[in-house]
Amino acid sequence: MSVKYKSLLSPLKIGSFTLKNRMVSSNSLPHFLQGPETYPADPVFTHYVNRAKSGAAIVTCMGINNMLRGKKIPTEVDAAHFPDFELYNPLAQNYLIQLTEGIHFYDSLAAMALYVGRKSDYCYLDHGEPTGVPAHLDVTEYDEETLEKIVQSYVQQATTLKWLGFDMISFHFAYRNQLPARFMSPLTNHRTDEYNGSVENRCRYAKRVLHAVREAVGRDMLLEVLVSAEEPEGGYTLDDTVSFLRMVEDDIDIVQLRAPEADPNHPTGFCLEETPFLHYAEYVKRSGVNVVVSGVGGYQYIPTCDQAVADGKLDLVAMARSWISNPDYGQLVYEGREEDMVPCIRCNKCHGRGENDPFASVCSVNPILGLEHHIAKMVREPSSPKQIAVIGGGPGGMRAAL
Repeated sequence: MSVKYKSLLSPLKIGSFTLKNRMVSSNSLPHFLQGPETYPADPVFTHYVNRAKSGAAIVTCMGINNMLRGKKIPTEVDAAHFPDFELYNPLAQNYLIQLTEGIHFYDSLAAMALYVGRKSDYCYLDHGEPTGVPAHLDVTEYDEETLEKIVQSYVQQATTLKWLGFDMISFHFAYRNQLPARFMSPLTNHRTDEYNGSVENRCRYAKRVLHAVREAVGRDMLLEVLVSAEEPEGGYTLDDTVSFLRMVEDDIDIVQLRAPEADPNHPTGFCLEETPFLHYAEYVKRSGVNVVVSGVGGYQYIPTCDQAVADGKLDLVAMARSWISNPDYGQLVYEGREEDMVPCIRCNKCHGRGENDPFASVCSVNPILGLEHHIAKMVREPSSPKQIAVIGGGPGGMRAAL
């Protein structure tokens, strides 16, 4: 193992778990790896397990989105990016167990992102039966009985995921998407009762969800919450986020701090900063909140990631495109070979191309994306070593030589 990046490769104890390093595979999935299957398809299984194999301490999967089960898929729903596995179907559970075991094989923790967003038609309860609660209503339209149904929906899904072998639940409370996040934001919360007004009131429902899940799953499962560290003008502030974390620090283990809006959180060609949201993590760390702080957005250059941990600006470095553009990213870190890392060029093709393009996963710098589950069958190992000369020293020739 390299001694070059001691901070990034240092273990971290969280509760009863010890993370093998500080590198996290954040909740992400290149588009169109998942087919129409209601369980993790082979491309998805291979992609996530390869992240563990490469060295990610936590691999956060996407697949419980409460929007597609038992329905015809409308074209406007991004089903390729938000698959919805049949959590309560034993046939699908078999594949979810295989996914957790594949990740555990490489001493990584398996996490599942639990999402009940604005595009969802129902929250699921009673082992797969819809609650009949639309999730796209205005915050003011939810009565107490309905709010409790949704709390119990979170609880049932979390406890089932724990039973299937997942070590962590990741709650997506960013960008005013899920109901708890819409309660938290002054931009979307226009209630006139105890759920609005002060920060404590607006965060009351999010705390209720997190506390109920913690009570149900116990302390031997990690809970992570993803939040926008601050919001656009009129929304909550960074200090409000710190207040919220103080409210829930007994119920969560990790906070992942994100951008005010979804698109900037995935730094693409219009963002010139390397890690535009590191200051959020640093601010929360300095506040003294008793939670593990994770940063996301633009982290790929290995020395930058190592230095951020070494300087105490964050505890965990959450990355998505680093693992997409470099299937061997963690291996490069362990071997101290940052010069061999292929930079993500922020073209955004892994996040979808154009509406007239074919539905296929593409990475501009990683040609095996979408073929990971086939590559071993496609490439024939040489029977004996051969000497090969590459003629041409341009970009194509140099890449061929590599």
